[in-house]
Parts: sequence; structure tokens; C-alpha cells
Amino acid sequence: MTKTARVLSITICTGLLGLSGCISRTHAVKQNVPTKPILTATLEELVRIENQQAEAVKTVSGEVEIATSVGGQKKGKVTDYQEIPGYLLIRKPADLRLVGLVPVVRTHLFDMVSDGTTFRLSIPPKNRFVTGSSEVTRTSDNSLENIRPSAILNALLLPELNPSTDIAVIRTGTEHVTDLHDRGRHEVELPTYVLAIIKRKADGKSWYLDRRIVFSREDLKPHQQEIYDLDGNIVTQATYENYTKTDGVDFPYLIRILRPKEEYEINLSFDRLRLNQPLTPEQFELKQPEGSQLQVLK
Repeated sequence: MTKTARVLSITICTGLLGLSGCISRTHAVKQNVPTKPILTATLEELVRIENQQAEAVKTVSGEVEIATSVGGQKKGKVTDYQEIPGYLLIRKPADLRLVGLVPVVRTHLFDMVSDGTTFRLSIPPKNRFVTGSSEVTRTSDNSLENIRPSAILNALLLPELNPSTDIAVIRTGTEHVTDLHDRGRHEVELPTYVLAIIKRKADGKSWYLDRRIVFSREDLKPHQQEIYDLDGNIVTQATYENYTKTDGVDFPYLIRILRPKEEYEINLSFDRLRLNQPLTPEQFELKQPEGSQLQVLK
């Protein structure tokens, strides 16, 4: 460095130091510090955790609070319905019953059953009885008519992974969560493992992404799930929180189910829950009430 350049450098540095009280600004960099020790797992260990969770739950029976919202960008608005009490029964492989009750008086607001192929829905206040496919085959403009048991069942019970037919791929990631240790004032980034499940299409020649399961590295439990269709579109987004040991199984007591295409969201919050209690076929039967109007959904 020449003498002139050295003098110029010293002059600039001195000038900046002299101005630091006027024009400089110091700001803190957000530090994403996990609140618990970070756990590690291999792909094989995550698959084993997933399969153990799937195998551990045979039946579900519990009292729930049901909160439903419909609408989104397509409708230009979102309608939130009043949270209602109810109860939920599930028996593998595909039996489901969900009952919604009128608050306070606790009479039936709706009663829905499904065997995995078809569903039956009784709506006493409207004297209606609805039947149809458990899967949405044609989207209705009425978002409530798009709510089907299969979406609830697939979100509630994560499936067992079959190593002979499924390909599992792991990657690390992060998720934004509210810092409960800071009274919810800030969000922090927590490290995660993302398990991508790839399945072979019916033609036997090509593959598709079936679902993504996000494991928190604070507890190595599934906290998010995305389910895709054959064209790679997200059909269901689900989150799982408030894991509680119940009948020997860690089960999420707060489950959020979002269906972006049909634009509805269901939140299930368990008040009381029993797992693997005997359930009979009669508990999943629902007959059409006499005099009710029948509606068949295609």
C-alpha cells in the first residue's frame, strides 16, 4: 500500500468512527435457539417410529370439540362456524363415526358414519339424510358438502409404511412455531426431519409423491402431514399437537385438518379419549330417520 493510500484509509476509518454515534445502527440478529435438546434419527428409525405409531392405534373413541371454517381465495371470504361438542369413533381399517351436538342442550346437530367406501349423514335440524361416496368425486360450490369422512380418517390415522412398495426419503428442515416460553410474543425456527413417501402408480411404470410427514426434532413425533394426489397437488394438510400418553400410546389431542382445494378446515380438540377399546359394528350403523328428505351426493 502506498503512503497516500494508507493515509486515505486511516482518514476514512477515523471519519466513520467519528460519525458512528450519528449514522450507524446496531441491531440484534434473531437467534433461533431450541427450547429442548435436539434429537437425531436415521431414515430407518423414523420409519420404525411411524410404523409403531400406526400399529399402536386400532380404535379411537373420544369426546371432541369441533371447529369448522369454510372459504378462502376462491370464495373471497372465510366463514368460521361456532365450535361445537361431539364425539368421534374410529375402528380400523376404515369405520368412522362423527357426531356433532348442539351446545348446552346437546341434541344431535349431525351424525355421520362411513365404512371407507360410502358415508351416511343425518342432519336432524334440517330433516335431511345424505349419502354418497367417502371420497369427493365432484367438488360442490357449497364447501360444507365437500366434507367427507375419508379426509378426516386419513389425517387422523397415519398409515403404516410398506418397505416393499413404498420408497421413503429423508431430509432436514425447519418449521416456524410460537415460542411458548416467551408468552407467545415471537416465533422461532425449530429443526425438523421431513419424511417423503413415494409410491408407484397403478400403471406400474411411474411414481408419485404420496405424502410428506414432518417430525419435530424435539420429540421425534409427527407434527405435520401433507397428502398429495397423483398430479402432485396437496389435497390435505394436517398438524398434530398436544401429544398425551393415553392407554400406553402417545396421541395428539389437537388435530387441524385443512383441505385447500375444497376450501374448508376442521379442528378437532379431544376432551376425553380412549384408545384400543372394543367397538362393535352396530356403533357404526346409521339408519335414515323416518320422514327425512334423502339427498344423494355424487
